[in-house]
Amino acid sequence: MTKQLVHQEIGGYHLGLIQELSPTQGAALLKLIEQPCDSKRSTLNGRRSASYGELPGFGRVVVKHYYRGGLFGRLVRSLYVRWGKTRSQAEFEVLNRAHTLGVVVPQPIAYAYRGLFLYRAWLVMKEVAEHESLAHMSLSDEDRARHFTELLAEQISLLVEARIYHVDLHPGNVLIDRQNQMFLIDFDKAHDFCGSKNDLRDNYLVRWRRAVIKHNLPDFLCEILSSSLRRNFT
Repeated sequence: MTKQLVHQEIGGYHLGLIQELSPTQGAALLKLIEQPCDSKRSTLNGRRSASYGELPGFGRVVVKHYYRGGLFGRLVRSLYVRWGKTRSQAEFEVLNRAHTLGVVVPQPIAYAYRGLFLYRAWLVMKEVAEHESLAHMSLSDEDRARHFTELLAEQISLLVEARIYHVDLHPGNVLIDRQNQMFLIDFDKAHDFCGSKNDLRDNYLVRWRRAVIKHNLPDFLCEILSSSLRRNFT
């Protein structure tokens, strides 16, 4: 079961948290949210905007900043119209659920938003320190990449069984840290899948293969995943 969230309002920010923050922790979190973010390109050329720092009681954290893409994003970069849950709340909840199911994801700590009808949003997670992506590893260390691709198949099986659709799962969104722990990241827009589990498995495989081909990554990334997931999900 997922833990009951705590809701706080600090400095005009609405927060959903795994535990209540002290005044010192709250001030530190707002400082992280408000500091300029770093934009980094992944191996698959995706852009992630985040700020990094220390949150007392939690250690190193990453704060994800939500920005629009495309032409409209050039005009209104960080504002969203609210229809139900904010993007940060939706991603926090699916991360929390996946974490409870045993999927290895960065531990979600809080979601935050500011504004009502028009809002800005942030997501706070434990930082995956000193990592490399499976995409990068597949080009530099085939043996290790094969091992982690096999482990990834087990993680995808958990998502399929729970009917959670990570719509952008590709080798750049699989991270391995210096302790050889693998993490699945970037669950933005992930949602419950209404079709059969076998259809969901196929969607994962098609999306994965498309990314491998597009970015000229080794074929074994597809071969291992397809072979490992070749079973009937009832």
